[in-house]
Amino acid sequence: MPSEPDHLTKAVCNETFADSLNLVGRTEAEWALTALFYAALHYVEAYLSRQFGFHSGTHESREKAINKDARLRRAYVEYAELKTLGRVARYELTSFGRQEYFQARPHLRALKAKIGY
Repeated sequence: MPSEPDHLTKAVCNETFADSLNLVGRTEAEWALTALFYAALHYVEAYLSRQFGFHSGTHESREKAINKDARLRRAYVEYAELKTLGRVARYELTSFGRQEYFQARPHLRALKAKIGY
């Protein structure tokens, strides 16, 4: 089972990757949005590991765990926004660019602050 440090390492790697993309084209912005969501996912997993020694193996079990914890519930709006953006960027034909990335970035910062990272 991955530990809190394992999840934090992965979260930082995803966040760093997102920030490293030049965002010139649609593809770069869409991958950056996807990476922001996966950073958020691993910050949530790190929190769950730290607080409960829990690792959720699926999006569904993670959502249930989020709903059971008051601190995570306060960060859910940010998590859900990043999850939606990441899903739309991966699977739908919506075109995203620099503007959407820079609008999404504060959601990750807020999520991290709300759960103690």
